[in-house]
Amino acid sequence: MQFLYCSKGGERYITLEKEVYHYIFRVRRYRVGDEIYLRNLSNPEILYLYRIDEVSRRSGKLSLISERVDFRKSEKTIIVGWCIVDSKTIEKYIAMLNELGVAKVVFIYCDYSQHNIKVDTQRLEKILQTSSMQSGRYDILDIEIVDEVDIFLKTYPDTIAIDFSDTKLEKIEDRDISILVGPEGGFSERERKLFQNIKGLSSPYILKSSTAVVSAVAILI
Repeated sequence: MQFLYCSKGGERYITLEKEVYHYIFRVRRYRVGDEIYLRNLSNPEILYLYRIDEVSRRSGKLSLISERVDFRKSEKTIIVGWCIVDSKTIEKYIAMLNELGVAKVVFIYCDYSQHNIKVDTQRLEKILQTSSMQSGRYDILDIEIVDEVDIFLKTYPDTIAIDFSDTKLEKIEDRDISILVGPEGGFSERERKLFQNIKGLSSPYILKSSTAVVSAVAILI
């Protein structure tokens, strides 16, 4: 763990309780006198250093030692449009996208998506916070949900659609990027007619949606 997200980060004295208390003092086994870094998602660029002054059976008391601006941003902004797949798959791979530096994931109900699937944004936020605390990313990626590909493409008209193509996706150095990855069934013909820029991945096999989205981002960075 590189730091802990805490909504009270920045206050001179704070008390850790419940789940956070259990994680820090029972799982991570911090003790009185140890120092710990905190960030507050309302202002994540600031890194706070706290000292643990007291630990009881149900809470831990900390005092602020110092604070400083401390963050590293990705060299480019990557926006991922990901057509909705199984919830467990989203939960498994969203942390990878966060660690790769993706700025935003827009979940899209594409023509071949399972429309009964609901994206649990609160659960994803917890997963993303854990991902950032472990990887050292100062913030977490943004999440948005839209009803169809058409809406995403109107917002991001220069999007690269990842589909079957002889033109392969390569690293792009000089600009921000948005990509679109289909669901397990791929894109419909209606959706394909909307694409202005299509790139393929250098694999002779048909990839799962999750494999395609992580592979595409890895190429771009």
